[in-house]
Amino acid sequence: MATVTAGMRAIAVAGMVSLLGLAGCASAGEPTKTGGEARAVFTIAPDSYPDDAARFLAGMPGRAESPFKKFEDEKQWLAHAAGFDAAFARWNAGRRPPIAAFQKTELTGHDLESATAFYPFGGPDVVHVMTFYPKNPEYILVGLEPPGSLAKVGKLSETALETQLPHVRRTLSVVLGRSFFITRQMDLQLRSGQVTDGLLPIMLVQLVRTQAKILGVAPVTLNDAGDVVAREPAAGQPNPGVAIDFQMPGENTHRRLYYFSVNLGDEKFSANTRFHNFLARPAKMVSMFKSTSYMPHRKDFSKIREVVMSRSLAVVQDDSGIPFQYYEPGRWDVALYGSYNTPYGSFRNLVQRDLQKAYSDPKKTKPLPFNIGYGFQRAPSNLLIARRRG
Repeated sequence: MATVTAGMRAIAVAGMVSLLGLAGCASAGEPTKTGGEARAVFTIAPDSYPDDAARFLAGMPGRAESPFKKFEDEKQWLAHAAGFDAAFARWNAGRRPPIAAFQKTELTGHDLESATAFYPFGGPDVVHVMTFYPKNPEYILVGLEPPGSLAKVGKLSETALETQLPHVRRTLSVVLGRSFFITRQMDLQLRSGQVTDGLLPIMLVQLVRTQAKILGVAPVTLNDAGDVVAREPAAGQPNPGVAIDFQMPGENTHRRLYYFSVNLGDEKFSANTRFHNFLARPAKMVSMFKSTSYMPHRKDFSKIREVVMSRSLAVVQDDSGIPFQYYEPGRWDVALYGSYNTPYGSFRNLVQRDLQKAYSDPKKTKPLPFNIGYGFQRAPSNLLIARRRG
């Protein structure tokens, strides 16, 4: 990590309410070998402000020096904290344990744990990707929503707590309870509030509620070579993203999470050489699909499907991910879990006959001890784990 001088710290403290609380003081470090090529390492200056803001938004007590400490005696914040305590208690006691147990038996191996975890169409869903891939050093999440900042959080006043903090809880309530975000609801809640202007605050809340310490945050984009570089505050830059450095309890090294706002449709994605080059950077990759609105089934999303299948050591997905027909037996070992008949609701016309046939053989399927994806608790759930041969 970059060394923070006294001058840099003074600037960061003075500008706490600016974009990202000046957590984006970052620079390119020495080149490193990644994916077979020399790449510049993007470093994020350590800063306590993002962790302070995340704990405040998550309803968790902050350090004595936190600029948000003054809010912790307010009844509105106490009610917010109680609401999140209950929501995450249900997640940690109910939904998370069976997924974590499933991961330990079905999705392990040093090669998978040391790879970059890629989650296209994942949006801000940190809790699920980190439960299925809990030990990975790097995560890449992709969606269409703006990455956001902490600018609005620093300007929050006591009078706004009662009306604005519930927006944060509502945005996360669906993914904690039903495993996926409802895009239209999330978009409305993120854009209409005084707390959030994008996904960053929502991702930070999930991280600190899983006991992570936020070490620094930076607005980022990509250069022509696919290297991560600092992003200017001005709007309209391609591949707007955010990088988050965090540390889990008991670990000596930090991990990194990227979120990029990228259109993965063929027309836009084919022309996005910067993001293609970025995805070619990790030496090893594992991928995940969940509740994608069946985008990987469409002809105009063939390019992202090809990238995932050519780069991934393993893929975990529900039936909204890559169609079953593409997992050729000679190249992939596939394990099926749960039950599959037809997709749920408005997607029922996207039935996969070959997947139906595979699930009809009880010798080829295993139980799935949790519900996930569309039709949550209203229809049987399914998962597929594909591992590349060799």
